[in-house]
Amino acid sequence: MTQTSNRSISRRQWLQSSAVAAAALVSAGYLPSAAHADTKIASRIAEAEQSHPLVPVLKLAAKSLEKLEAVDDYEAVIIKKEMIGKTMLTSQMQIKLREEPKDVYLKFIEPHAGRQVLYSPNKRNGNMLVRETGIASLVGALEIDPMSDRVKAENRYNITKIGLRNMLTILMDRWLDETKLSGVDVKFYPTAKIGSQSCKVVQITYAEQRPEVRYQSSRLYIDNASELPVRLQNWEFAQPKPELVEDYYYSNLTTNVGLKDVDFDPENPKYGF
Repeated sequence: MTQTSNRSISRRQWLQSSAVAAAALVSAGYLPSAAHADTKIASRIAEAEQSHPLVPVLKLAAKSLEKLEAVDDYEAVIIKKEMIGKTMLTSQMQIKLREEPKDVYLKFIEPHAGRQVLYSPNKRNGNMLVRETGIASLVGALEIDPMSDRVKAENRYNITKIGLRNMLTILMDRWLDETKLSGVDVKFYPTAKIGSQSCKVVQITYAEQRPEVRYQSSRLYIDNASELPVRLQNWEFAQPKPELVEDYYYSNLTTNVGLKDVDFDPENPKYGF
């Protein structure tokens, strides 16, 4: 599914090349930029020990976060794999997401083909509006608490965490905390591919398990054309090898499509809520 280039660069090469990139980011106003990138994250990057191997990675991610600032809305197909208990659940769903005001529409491809979900933190008391298919549809659309056990049975995270910006900022917050730690290995793959999609991939790995480290290994994929984050994979510590527990891929991503209120309206005749 993922074809990654065998060519990696050493930590020294990566740090040298990233130093040039970091200088370009600063001069271009990416770090720290109150008008664009998240200022809190930018400030934390500036305060971190600059020789730490995660800092160049964070600066690369910050540039991608800057690109997200220009994205008002988007459509994509989310391909998701999550370990729930001891079972790997796989799903695909179409997403429409608008940043301001925050609105999300999901239509499931598999499983639960045809299930539709509408969510906005400012509507329906923060509940999701869910329309099932088949016999379950006879009860009509239901408001469901995103924090409910019913939701947790199928998801590691609730819908309040959905979206590219959340995916990237949550990851960056974790990596910023880990700049206080040693023992991380960083590899950079500038010509990786997801199918025919060209990406740069950053992989970080810890050799030893410790309480402060949640994942043994993580990979962030950034599309080379758009510079947007499109995929995140996380592996937990396990024997005899790390275990993939989270994989989120926003495929067929189209940005700034001009989504309107009707795209998040249960009365939209195309939806059938």
